[in-house]
Amino acid sequence: MQKFVTLIVDMIKRESLLAPQGGPIIITQIENEYGNVQGPYGNAGKEYIKWCAKLAESYQIGVPWIMCQQPDAPQPMYHGGTNFGRSTGGPYITTTYDYDAPLDEYGKIFFFLFLNKKNL
Repeated sequence: MQKFVTLIVDMIKRESLLAPQGGPIIITQIENEYGNVQGPYGNAGKEYIKWCAKLAESYQIGVPWIMCQQPDAPQPMYHGGTNFGRSTGGPYITTTYDYDAPLDEYGKIFFFLFLNKKNL
């Protein structure tokens, strides 16, 4: 995985595709749907997620990294996801699974809004 991610990160850097370079990429994803299978691996599953986060942060690409379906993602990772209205599984069906994520599909910061309301 490290070789593959390094290959991809090097490619997008070389092509100046990251937002800090003037490109369109504003967020990146290091792992997908692992939260659904982590349980059977126990502590090894949690260590893998920590390794993924450390790997992602080591690239210092200047945009946030996310982990899909990973509510216990190590800081500073976000988690969540949506298909932004694209159909999946049939016409006019959209998916969103930003529930319990700090960001929704519109960029609203639920986690911080919740804390602010609670502290008022």
